[in-house]
Amino acid sequence: MDELVIEQDAGAVARAAGAVVASVLREAVSERGEASIVLAGGSTPKAMYAWLASGEAGVVPWERVQVYFGDERCVGPEHADSNYRMASESLLSKVPARVCRIPGELGASRAASMYADLLPQVPPGEAMFDVVLLGMGADGHTASLFPGHDFAGDAGKLVTTAEAPAGFAVKDRVSLTLGALGASRLVLAMITGADKAGTLSRVRKERAAGRAVLPMAMVRPGGVRFVVDRGAAGE
Repeated sequence: MDELVIEQDAGAVARAAGAVVASVLREAVSERGEASIVLAGGSTPKAMYAWLASGEAGVVPWERVQVYFGDERCVGPEHADSNYRMASESLLSKVPARVCRIPGELGASRAASMYADLLPQVPPGEAMFDVVLLGMGADGHTASLFPGHDFAGDAGKLVTTAEAPAGFAVKDRVSLTLGALGASRLVLAMITGADKAGTLSRVRKERAAGRAVLPMAMVRPGGVRFVVDRGAAGE
């Protein structure tokens, strides 16, 4: 079942989501000796990463955490549009986590194939990750799964190639599939801004009705925790 948490503003969303992430990672390490997280790109996750790096969330056993990425643009790791670069500058360069990045600079097809081989191998139906972080665009896309993506073609895959619509800085992308994004003990979507209120409302209605059209509405039908600000909530 979905959960909706409404915070005052984007800063409060970053802190609330960060506190959840820290708690989940600590619990996983306590139970199994290790934890895993899938990072998202975007401004709201960036603020959360910086908050986690500040230590305000308390001690997180980062040396026991394996980090993955939900998607990447086909650029090098030092490129301004790289999700890896953003996460590295805001968090990963400051903590001793193990990092598995998507080698987008190799091109979408090759990067997708290589990344798929690096993902956790688990029996069907079991969780691959402890927490997957997601954002959402005003068009309803999440990770690099945009409206019109060939979801049927992703059947049986963990990683896919994707193309961003006109207007996005980098067209060629690599993304985890819906199946991989949903294979987590917790899927946490952070959404901020009044420009996304209409889309979020539509996503929630589609999910409640079981008739998903927008990519964000398709993720893990069994339940996503949405942490949003008042603007995105339409308040």
